[in-house]
Amino acid sequence: MRNVTEDEEPCGKCSYQQSCGRKCHRRGTGGKVNQFFVAERLCSARQIRGNEQDTACVAQDINNCAIWPNPDIP
Repeated sequence: MRNVTEDEEPCGKCSYQQSCGRKCHRRGTGGKVNQFFVAERLCSARQIRGNEQDTACVAQDINNCAIWPNPDIP
């Protein structure tokens, strides 16, 4: 993906994962306790140098759109 973008800024929908410890219990179906729960969320603008998720990628301008395979994109 990086070879079709103009700059080295963070690009795309990244996620931040954090797993909880023993005190992060969540009851599942049937009364069972899931003792290991992983939370996930999209990166904030602060985490990708102030870029918003939708504008983080700046694509190169390739004059004409072509159906794949496009020889201008390696």
